Amino acid sequence: MVLLVYPCKGSPLSSPPLGILHLKAMLSQGNIPSEVCCTSYGFHENNSVEDITLNIKEDTICCGFSVMTGPQITEALELSSQIRKKYPNVVILWGGIHPTLTPEQTIENENIDIVCVGEFEKTIVSLVRCIKEHGDLSTVPNIYYKVNNEIHNTKVASETFDLNDLPLLSYDSFPLDKFRKPYLDPFYKFRTNKVATIEITRGCPLSCYFCVQNKLRTKFRYMRKDRMIEHLKHLKDLGFEAIVIADDNFFINPKANEYLEAIAELNLNMEIYVSIPVTILHSMSEEDIDLIQRAGIRSIGISVESGSDRMLNIMGKKHKIDMAYELNSKLRNRRIILNYNFIAGFPEETIYDIKQTYVAMINLILENVMTQVNIKRLMPTPNTAVYRSCIEKGMSAPKSLSDWVSYVDLEWKGTHAYIDPEVENWYKELKEFHETLFWFCYFHNTKQEMEDIATQKARLNYLMDTVKRKVQYPKI
Repeated sequence: MVLLVYPCKGSPLSSPPLGILHLKAMLSQGNIPSEVCCTSYGFHENNSVEDITLNIKEDTICCGFSVMTGPQITEALELSSQIRKKYPNVVILWGGIHPTLTPEQTIENENIDIVCVGEFEKTIVSLVRCIKEHGDLSTVPNIYYKVNNEIHNTKVASETFDLNDLPLLSYDSFPLDKFRKPYLDPFYKFRTNKVATIEITRGCPLSCYFCVQNKLRTKFRYMRKDRMIEHLKHLKDLGFEAIVIADDNFFINPKANEYLEAIAELNLNMEIYVSIPVTILHSMSEEDIDLIQRAGIRSIGISVESGSDRMLNIMGKKHKIDMAYELNSKLRNRRIILNYNFIAGFPEETIYDIKQTYVAMINLILENVMTQVNIKRLMPTPNTAVYRSCIEKGMSAPKSLSDWVSYVDLEWKGTHAYIDPEVENWYKELKEFHETLFWFCYFHNTKQEMEDIATQKARLNYLMDTVKRKVQYPKI
């Protein structure tokens, strides 16, 4: 038996973790039993998985962790240590974005036996069989492993995974009543907690300099329309009522509108979230927007990233901030929630740049009642272009996997050598602003649990007044 673990102790999920469900489906196709453990507090009586060894069975041969750069590293290290101490014969695997970008550093950790690099749907069955049969790991592509504490790595398979080969996913590990309730999630604004995630395309040809795709640069591909329809019908039959399309860039697909037509014709009566680049959404016709609504798309993620055209150019973005204003105005009469995402803390960012970002957020809210905004701190993902820029600006590179634990500072509690001190201090002074912004978006557009209008107006006035006071920018 294989145990697949998605560490997310501090983050209640809105939908099941897709990556390990793909692996579980491939293992099932290979007649290898597996179980999924999601450590989010919604799935366990004790509110979280404190002892991962309770999930180890007599026939467990290996345990795989899916890990991204961030808090998941801390939790996965703790859980891997538990397994190593109590079940030293269980092989511990790490895969996901972080191990893929730092395989040599990850495999050096004493509690990790094998690092799986890149897409692993095609390889997971052969790897598990090799472990079970005590075979030669050198025959399995895309892995780093140890023999007598000596590190080895195998060839990189050039062939990418064909999404058409993905079996229908099993959700038996995820009762539908265990997901994060929609009123706890101000982002998607779904009116149901029965939310599934699907991947219809994979890869992205764009060149945003903070994105891991610049390092991975996987081939862009898409599932056939008939296979997409099979997966969507399957999710509907299982009882899901909303879908997150988790693609990096669904609309790069030259057949995107054809696929949306097919979804509309299915008449699934399901709410859908998808992300759309500013440039593509800006260029859409009224007929294109009609199609988006007919397909059931209720919520759109839009990566604006900055209110500064200078910063957008540095990031490699293809849009300017005025394009975001224009599409925001164009969609103001549509019942589509627009989720604008921003990032703060780039090494090149000046105080003027970040002020422009906050002005942009407020202006977007004022223009369209369906608008939501959120801003997060940049966390430089290893071996990306922005990571190298941060190193050049004075950031200390983590020298071991354990060092990444202190590297993660999503709340800006420390100081960061690569960030302009004026920018960092300015951001930290806005703690109350960020909390108010969160609650404004929490209730914004939400008929259920809607606050009284006076409270919402008071919050909006506070946001506006704060930005005016700190920025003194005439556009608001």
